[in-house]
Amino acid sequence: MNIGIIGSGFTGSMHAGLYAKIHGAVLKGITSRTNVSAMETAQKYAVFCYADYKEMLDDDSLDVIDICTPTVTHASIAAECMRRGKHVILEFPAVSNLSELNELQNISLQTGKTCALAYYSRFQSQYSYLFDAAFTGSLGKINGVSISRKSSAFDLNSAAAGIETAFECRSLLK
Repeated sequence: MNIGIIGSGFTGSMHAGLYAKIHGAVLKGITSRTNVSAMETAQKYAVFCYADYKEMLDDDSLDVIDICTPTVTHASIAAECMRRGKHVILEFPAVSNLSELNELQNISLQTGKTCALAYYSRFQSQYSYLFDAAFTGSLGKINGVSISRKSSAFDLNSAAAGIETAFECRSLLK
């Protein structure tokens, strides 16, 4: 599976390193708004640095586009990727609002292209417990859950700060 990454900040660079470790995943290239950090990541992993994401979409060898840009850009970029024949991975949070989510779902159905969410937290034990309880009904009927967490970022040269992430899980519990 040949992958291109849009966005070369912390998340895009981290994803590049992860793809290097996944059997069957081949990182082919990266691009970014400014391309300074994209060029560094491209050199580090010996991949192509595209001038912009539209050039990346012209590359017929790519199967999947991993979108690691600000959330407000996700829907428009993901829609264009799927319409251009690429599967999509969106960094969390996937979209800014429900209408964007509905639009991406419709485009995915129309094009037959997958639009997946990079949301690893769901598989952490504390969250798995809640999801399992919701789906099995062991805690009764759950109409919504709001989870807030504080976690340390990766050690960025000993400058790691706490990151606050708040998200709602209502749609997953229906």
